[in-house]
This record gives sequence, structure tokens and C-alpha cells, in this order.
Amino acid sequence: MNRSEQGKSLACAVVSAIALSLTFSAHAGSADEKPLAVIDLPADPTIPVIAKMTVGRHDYRMVVDTAAGNLFFHLPIAERDLAPVPMDTTSSAIPKELQADPGVRSFRVKKFTVDGWTVRPKHAAYAVDLGPMANEYGIDGLLGVPYLAQLSWHWDNRSRQLRGYPYKSKVIADLRSHLHCEQLLQVDGVPGIALTVGKEQALFAIDTSQVIASGNIHPTIRRALSAHDAIRATGTRNPPAIAAGPAQSPTHFAQLRNVSLGPTRLDGLVLGETESTSRLGRGLLEKFNEVLMDFGGNQICFPSVAEVAPDDLSGYLAE
Repeated sequence: MNRSEQGKSLACAVVSAIALSLTFSAHAGSADEKPLAVIDLPADPTIPVIAKMTVGRHDYRMVVDTAAGNLFFHLPIAERDLAPVPMDTTSSAIPKELQADPGVRSFRVKKFTVDGWTVRPKHAAYAVDLGPMANEYGIDGLLGVPYLAQLSWHWDNRSRQLRGYPYKSKVIADLRSHLHCEQLLQVDGVPGIALTVGKEQALFAIDTSQVIASGNIHPTIRRALSAHDAIRATGTRNPPAIAAGPAQSPTHFAQLRNVSLGPTRLDGLVLGETESTSRLGRGLLEKFNEVLMDFGGNQICFPSVAEVAPDDLSGYLAE
């Protein structure tokens, strides 16, 4: 591949960073020192962050998911506890990929609380069969970004807490003052950031529910990064042999180099290959002492460090 072809490949896969205003509802708040919500962060980054949500007399375990475009319930849970409402396929609140899905149902949630934070949703919640994810982690649904973005969140790995504050909280202002901040961008309707690759920038969604490696990468993005000498190594993990049932596909991984997030080099970051949107997950957030998801300021902030600890690629390839 010549230099011109490499540039064309990168242009197809990598987007210049354009600051997009996230269209989430604002929650002005006040300069309150106490968080409205506190959610525990598991020490194990391969376990989802789970918020306890209360709806009426029922408590639910909801994954904190910045890549989910709404409030989602596991279908059996919604059918048991919630009132169904007609699915409005013309609503702009319904993602296009769900509008024709016969397995998606909608349910009314008038109000929910997480710790001391109360939300009255403007749209119906969705319900889908979350399958193995619900069983493996014992979860009841996903708390998506339209609601998470009503607060700014301090992801504090030292105290193992995720704390939500009103936009105008003095705590948030103080955090902004000593952290490096990067603009939040829209990536397929959810918050994302731009990684710097030479003179280009690659967009990745921020997915707090992603717990495999440090995130995911689409094959097109991987090939483009490889053409720009931004892939250190690749590897494949073969699925275990099973006597019956459909064969599982191998999992491919790529380890980055010559890639930065603001002033911080991400050399050694391992990403699993995916056919969906490229995403950065819990594994990356765990590499900083603290991260501020500042939805009020439309930015994400982190300590200004030169580099982060690399991932061990061999650990993801072991069967």
C-alpha cells in the first residue's frame, strides 16, 4: 500500500475531531458539595459497575452504561414489574437499529432513584432480553447515557466510588481546575473522544460497561491504524472446544502504539476486535487515579500524565 492509499484508508476510518454538542437534557444544579449519587466501583475491572435503582417498591441492579442510548430493562424483569406502553416507532428517542426489532418492548417508568438522585424519564424505557449478560452478572438492566448525562460524574479509583454531582457543583469546578480536559464528541449518538494518531484523530465511544481488555476496535480502524504504524502487535484467542452447539468464533486483539489521548500516550493499550463501534471501556478508565465525566462542560478530564501502564497482550490470548 503506497502513502496515498494509506491516507485514503485512514480518511475512511478516522474522523477529524469536530466538537459536537451532546443533546442530553440539562440539569443545572447548584454549588452543592455533597454528591447526589454514589455508586461503588468494583476493584476488578472485568466486572461491570452496577447502580442500585429503585422504581416504586422494586430495587434493580443496573449497569452504568455510557454507550446505552436509553434506560433498558431485562425483558423478563420488565414484564414482571412494569406497565407496557405502545412502541412508538416514529419517536426520535428510539434508535434506528431498534425500530424494526420485534424483540424490543417499551414500558412506562414514571420515576426512578439512584441513591439520593431522582429522575423522571421523559420517554418510555426499553426492554430486551439481555441473555447471558443478565445471568452472568445478575443484572436487571442498563442505566443509559441520557440519564447519566444529567449529572457530572467523578470516577475515583482511589476511593472506588463513582460520584454524581450537579453541573454547577464546586466539586466539579475544582476537579476541572487540576485535571486535563478533552472535548466530548458524539460517536453513534453516545459520548466519545478522539485519540491522536500522528496528524489524524480516531473517534472512540466511551463505554463504561465494556469490561474486555481496555476497549474494542473495529477492523477498519485497526487496518487504518496499522497503516500509520499505530499497532504494536496483534493476537488471536481461540474459543474452547465444545462437544455440541454452534462453533464460536476466535477473538482477535490489537495492541496500540504511537497513539495519544491529549498529553497521555496510550502505548500498550489492548483492544478486542468488534464489528460494532470502536469503544474505550473500564480498562482505560482504571489506568488513571481519577476521571471526570463532565457532561455539564461537554468534556472528559483526567490527570495530565505522560503515559499509562500498558496492558499484557499475552494475558488475553491464554485460553
